[in-house]
Amino acid sequence: MKVNRAIIMAGGEGVRMNPITKYFPKCYLPIYDEPLLIKQLKWLIEANVKEVFIALNQKFGDLILTLLSYTDLGNEININLVIEQKTQGIGVSLLELKTYVAGEPFIFLLGDEYYENPSFFKEIKKLDDDCIVMGATSYKDKKRIMAGCNFELKDDRIVTMVEKPKENEIMSEWCWSGVSVFQDSVFDSMLENEEQLKDNRVLINGLTNLIEKGNKIMYLKDYSENINMTDIEDYYTACSLEKNKY
Repeated sequence: MKVNRAIIMAGGEGVRMNPITKYFPKCYLPIYDEPLLIKQLKWLIEANVKEVFIALNQKFGDLILTLLSYTDLGNEININLVIEQKTQGIGVSLLELKTYVAGEPFIFLLGDEYYENPSFFKEIKKLDDDCIVMGATSYKDKKRIMAGCNFELKDDRIVTMVEKPKENEIMSEWCWSGVSVFQDSVFDSMLENEEQLKDNRVLINGLTNLIEKGNKIMYLKDYSENINMTDIEDYYTACSLEKNKY
């Protein structure tokens, strides 16, 4: 699958990681040897992405510009910063970026995701199917499953997904890893119902609508550690995992 563009959603304020994120966005924090954003850009380059749009909170725009000025990654990928005027849900923020990626598949990546040994960016190049593909990671801890988006998998596709399931709603150990290849159909599905746009789960609801209509959503399993940096403990875990690689 050829994917030329990507979006990194890094517009949150990271309030649950205060005080460490009082002056820095989560994507700016060093994961042992370099900032998370730099790692993410390198993963996208590995996937042969040519252009990336980074959605940022307005108070961090200059900081990220300075960070990027110290790298030579701009020689390998065209980097664009999109400044958000207000903090909002991921789905609504994604809809506002539609004009940048409309008409072709794009990698969607949450700006606070760390992967110990990321495989999605390598494996996506090997797929031929022209459909949505979502990363899947395995958790043994029920609390982690209940904090994410849980999948029911069958053959090569996702048949059900539930955002932050209750314990009796858990369908498997597999959850969304925070990275996907999306198509235009995601935007269309989110926009079908105006009331849906008021729900923080608008993106997951839109994907669920596609599944219910018979659209194929594939998955790629990642068997390494995947950390969604929600709190400071997550950050320390990510740094420890990265350090152990050296």
